[in-house]
Amino acid sequence: MAGGYAVALAMVVPLVGVFALAAIFVGVVMALEDSTTAEIVPESHLAIPYGTLAVVNAVGDLVSNVLVRGPWTAPAPKTAFATTRAIFAAADELILILRER
Repeated sequence: MAGGYAVALAMVVPLVGVFALAAIFVGVVMALEDSTTAEIVPESHLAIPYGTLAVVNAVGDLVSNVLVRGPWTAPAPKTAFATTRAIFAAADELILILRER
């Protein structure tokens, strides 16, 4: 029984590293979104683009939560993984279609 805890504790260090890198990545992306918006849009018109960026991010968060967390908590993890796989496949197809244009 104690051996299982030792294995679990050995996995904590790599997981901390992965989560730290993910947090750094999210912080950089969020800062780049704001700074890129500020560079593209004239200073006199910044309010609407910042609001639009916030709305797009919020809608994306809502859709991802409904599509992934809903199946995860309701029937079974298999359903959630299948739904996520379908979403990724649809996103891949969309990228390929838009790249051809």
